[in-house]
Amino acid sequence: MTTLIVNGCAEEIAALEGRLREQATSAISASTASEGLSTARQARVADARERDAPVTSLPHAPDPGTPEAKAAERAEEAGGGGDRVMQAKATRNRARTLDQPGNSTGCLEAIGGQASARSVMARSKWIDTPGGAVRRVLSLLICLTIPSLNARADEIRGLVTIGMQRVFEEVRPAFETASGRGLHVQFASSPDIAERVQEGEAADFIIISRTAADGLINRGTVPASNRFVLGGSSITVAVPAWRPKPDVSTPARLRRALLAAQAIAYTDPASGGPSGIQFAKVLEHLGIAEQVRPKTKFPPAGGFVGEILARGEADIGIQQSTELSTFRGVDVVGLLPSEFQIVTDYAAAIPANAVHPEAGKALVEFMRSAEGAAAMKAKGLDPK
Repeated sequence: MTTLIVNGCAEEIAALEGRLREQATSAISASTASEGLSTARQARVADARERDAPVTSLPHAPDPGTPEAKAAERAEEAGGGGDRVMQAKATRNRARTLDQPGNSTGCLEAIGGQASARSVMARSKWIDTPGGAVRRVLSLLICLTIPSLNARADEIRGLVTIGMQRVFEEVRPAFETASGRGLHVQFASSPDIAERVQEGEAADFIIISRTAADGLINRGTVPASNRFVLGGSSITVAVPAWRPKPDVSTPARLRRALLAAQAIAYTDPASGGPSGIQFAKVLEHLGIAEQVRPKTKFPPAGGFVGEILARGEADIGIQQSTELSTFRGVDVVGLLPSEFQIVTDYAAAIPANAVHPEAGKALVEFMRSAEGAAAMKAKGLDPK
């Protein structure tokens, strides 16, 4: 029996991230040196003027070995360092795009520039393989590589914010069935998606906060005509299904419920999630931030408060309705009081560099159809 295990591209992407950080640090250092050189030259000019010496008489190049000469050397690195950082970011984004199951060749090619089927073989482990079987399986793998890559090239690629993950997963199967095309989707925060798209990562569609989408329009990454508002999500309060529902209808009643709870779960504000940021402000406004802090439970990055509630690890949870509604083992109590409520609008957009823009628009049209709107509403989004 022959078993072939082909590792993914995660290690190379991680190494590239490390080099990117090093290059960014080096570029910043070089840029600082450049600023120092500029300051030194300005000082020379000022000194020359004080002595009534003509500025043109100043030496064009610093004396070798002087601090100014060393600064000049570092300054020359600044421009090239900045270029290298941008190139590394572009390579990282391309690698992320190609790091799909079975596509080690494409990912390695983006990073190393020379990867081929041999690169994949070099990263593979052969187990219980008779000598003759190696050549046969190798030939088969190479023959299968081209059609599999062509199939992935036809796949619709999207980036979806975590706040809309459960809504999207409700709509996705129906669209794939109706269109007959697969969707390759990655989930991340709206700020992260906006940064990745701005840096050139290809996507046929993105679903992010309306604010983040408008930012991409302002920077020219997304045409204004390619942005479509899907709906709004309010902040919801919920409890484990077997617990009594507290009254949270007013600020005072919400305060009592939070103080009575043994554990409270909500999105870590540091993650950039709008519900977490807003709820931290609510705690400050209610004057109980210090009391709540020791009994706070944050879900992991990209995680859901509903999972914590369903396990009984918190008595009360707060998160956006799109993230917290219709969770098995969780009962929604209601919305935050109107004094504290915010609504996050979400939008779908087709970036200017989309490979399959028509497919992305077809998905958007499906999500905004009566069927799509009903599915989104079922998961807590108020369609618009």
